[in-house]
Amino acid sequence: MLKLYDHLDAILEQEHKRHMHAFYFEYWVSDLRDDLGYDNEKNLHEALRRSFEICCRAGIPIEENFRRVYRFTDNEIKEDWQLSNLGCYLLIINGAANNPYVARAQLRAALAFKRKL
Repeated sequence: MLKLYDHLDAILEQEHKRHMHAFYFEYWVSDLRDDLGYDNEKNLHEALRRSFEICCRAGIPIEENFRRVYRFTDNEIKEDWQLSNLGCYLLIINGAANNPYVARAQLRAALAFKRKL
C-alpha cells in the first residue's frame, strides 16, 4: 500500500519533540566540570563515556539525556553538553571518586536516591 509522506509533518514532529524535551535539559557539563573541580578534561570525558555506555546497555536513548551543543564563550566556540536529571546523575556517579568534590557529589546523590526509596 502506498503511503503519502509529507516532509512538513516530519519537521513538525521533530520540532515538537525538541520543544517537549527542552525543559528536561537543566544542566550543563561545563558548569558541572567547574562545580566538581575537574581540571582534567580526560577524566570528564571518561565519565561521559561510561554514562553513555550505561544508557546503551540499559536501552535508554542517549539523546534523551545528553545533548551535544556548542557555546560561544571566551571569544571562541566550545563543545558542551546539556544534561537531563538522569544524565547529570549518571555523570556524577561515573566520575573519578579520587576527586573530593566528585566523591561528595556521589555521596549526596546516593543519599538523595535513598530518601526516594
